[in-house]
Amino acid sequence: MEQEQRIHWDKLNPTKLDLEYHATIGTFVKWVLWGGFAISVLGLFGIFTTNLGVFGIIAILSRSILIGVLCVKAYKALTTRKENALFLTKSLLWYCFTTWILNCIVNLIISNLPAIFNIYSLIWLAACIAGVVYIYSDGEISQVFPESFRRHSRSDLLLVLAAWIAPTAIEFIGGFAKAFEQQI
Repeated sequence: MEQEQRIHWDKLNPTKLDLEYHATIGTFVKWVLWGGFAISVLGLFGIFTTNLGVFGIIAILSRSILIGVLCVKAYKALTTRKENALFLTKSLLWYCFTTWILNCIVNLIISNLPAIFNIYSLIWLAACIAGVVYIYSDGEISQVFPESFRRHSRSDLLLVLAAWIAPTAIEFIGGFAKAFEQQI
């Protein structure tokens, strides 16, 4: 009960947190929403950069759509103080961080060092690190979303797994189909 007294709800919409009172959570919610949409939209630019084929285009579209859905669901869960809010948000942040690491590894393999150290890549890294550090260390997040409150459902887990695995599986199938086509 004491925990509930420290949480302030919006006076106009009592189902949402008062993000002016919980200002750091309000800022973080904006980062999650706009960062997730930036990932989705910037991912779509990959369609126009190279000759990907049908499977590559489907993989990019599915990745952008799934990350967009994950972003919106995390945003809504954070603003309405749902039990799955931190699971979805952490999944999104770790996805971004993992993607950055994999991108760096690929660029190192093909000896494209300027791509790793360009301003876009460094901003991406700084945002990922800031988000991860913030979500694990902020006192307001711990106060509003205590450990005993946090849970996630099977559908949450399936969404996160789909966002992480489905586009990669589509790309793998596309690569396999292309290799098979070249064999014939």
